[in-house]
Amino acid sequence: MSYEIVVGMITVVGFILTISKPIVKLTQQITELNVNVKIFSEELKEYKEKSSKTHERIFNAIEEHDEAIADHELRLHDLENQKGGNGCSCIGRIQERVNQRKDNEKEYVR
Repeated sequence: MSYEIVVGMITVVGFILTISKPIVKLTQQITELNVNVKIFSEELKEYKEKSSKTHERIFNAIEEHDEAIADHELRLHDLENQKGGNGCSCIGRIQERVNQRKDNEKEYVR
């Protein structure tokens, strides 16, 4: 073998090693990213499920409170009428707000 052939082979091997090292690192990083994306997706799914359950509990509590407030308003209205007062004209508006809130909650849950 001549000197030029040996130098050429060393150059080719060096070139291959120079290119393969970054490719191997890049492949490892892509693999790590894929694993991290899968983990993130699973955690996001769990978070959405927990969040949905929490929102449902909150909305149920709000609905119960709205019904209780509307019931109290109706009772106050009845008491005022029994005492001869002119009553409260806001009962219809209160019931309308309760219904609007229920509709908004239904839209939010979807």
